[in-house]
Amino acid sequence: MDRGRRHHSCWGNHRRWCCCRGWRCGPRRSPRVLNCRWRSGAANWRKGKLINDVKVAIVTESASVWGAEHSLLILLEQFKQQGIEATTVLAQGSPFKRILDTRNHRAIEYRFAKHPALAGGSFSTASRNDIAKEPFNVLASGVRLAKVLKDFDLALSFSLWQSPETIIASRIRRIPCVLDLHETFSGGQSVRLTKFIGNFCSGVIAPSLSIVRSSGLTLSPKVRVIGRPVEVDKTTNQHRNARLPLTVGIFGQIVPHKGVHQLVSAVEAMPQGALNLMVVGGTKEADRRTPFELDLRERVSRMPRSQFLDRVGAVGPYMRKCDLVVNLSEHEAFGRTVVEAISCGAYPVVLDGSGPAEIVNATGVGKVIESVEDLEGFLISLCGPGGMVKLDELFRDRAHWPDAVDQFAARSVGERYAAALKSFA
Repeated sequence: MDRGRRHHSCWGNHRRWCCCRGWRCGPRRSPRVLNCRWRSGAANWRKGKLINDVKVAIVTESASVWGAEHSLLILLEQFKQQGIEATTVLAQGSPFKRILDTRNHRAIEYRFAKHPALAGGSFSTASRNDIAKEPFNVLASGVRLAKVLKDFDLALSFSLWQSPETIIASRIRRIPCVLDLHETFSGGQSVRLTKFIGNFCSGVIAPSLSIVRSSGLTLSPKVRVIGRPVEVDKTTNQHRNARLPLTVGIFGQIVPHKGVHQLVSAVEAMPQGALNLMVVGGTKEADRRTPFELDLRERVSRMPRSQFLDRVGAVGPYMRKCDLVVNLSEHEAFGRTVVEAISCGAYPVVLDGSGPAEIVNATGVGKVIESVEDLEGFLISLCGPGGMVKLDELFRDRAHWPDAVDQFAARSVGERYAAALKSFA
């Protein structure tokens, strides 16, 4: 007997338990049976008929739009082709809502719980009173969120901060909760909390193995690694031909843990004019720039033929002007700039121990360094005698680089991600 018929066997049987929900079946309890679902992963049984689409609520605050939101946009496009009916539940006033609306993606605004204990950035600096409020705020929000999730088959928490209330809401609704783990943390207390939340979920999807390990989790059928989708551009004929002086770029947020200041210091230590620096990712509004960013802008302005640019929508045209793209992030879940750099013909240089290093190892394109000192030595070797010979060797197989990042193409990642969600549903 196949699964479908075995599922039907619960109809009209007063003494058997429903195979999916645990509710006793019978004529008087038929409404329970109608809501029962056949968990084949590829199809759900809803309201008495078999359908292929899985209704997924993607819960995320998205107070700003960065790499995670761009990845989610690509996934949403792929979900439409993979039998996933997705709706994004996001914070009121989120700028991400406008982007979703323009692309005709379903979205619901929701008032998430406030986290006074995290207002200072860490539990260690929070008062006891604020910490005591956390469970009550989360519980109340979880109960309210359950009303929003009433018509969904699965909840995907796309933010660790909203995962506790998403777990509560999904438990109330008796639907699986899957955590997309892409936030990075340091400190034992944060790691223990992340591990606890991950173990409480029905499944965990992470973009790299390093973030799984740093969170205290281990790979299993419940914990899976699926890279982020990147819109790969294969127009390699438009890239810059490597020549001296080198142009070195760094892309992303201008914050200390991204290592921008370390690259600026490394370039300052080089002979003047040995290479050009391009920093992309600055804050457009001058009054919102931090002292950290203002200091870096001033230092870069003193370098000949170097640029400090504000954040841009498409990085491709700027990466094609670079010979090297550096990622010095101390902890990064994935590293989409590495994939973008390879597809644009720029050679990536990354720190070991995080997502970007895994991309370099998986594609075979780029250099993994142990420290900033190694970066300085590498740059000096390229700018010194015999530098052009080394550059020619680095870029020898550049025409085939885009093929190396096909594994991160939107369709490939979308298929794997959708299959994982269906298996958890």
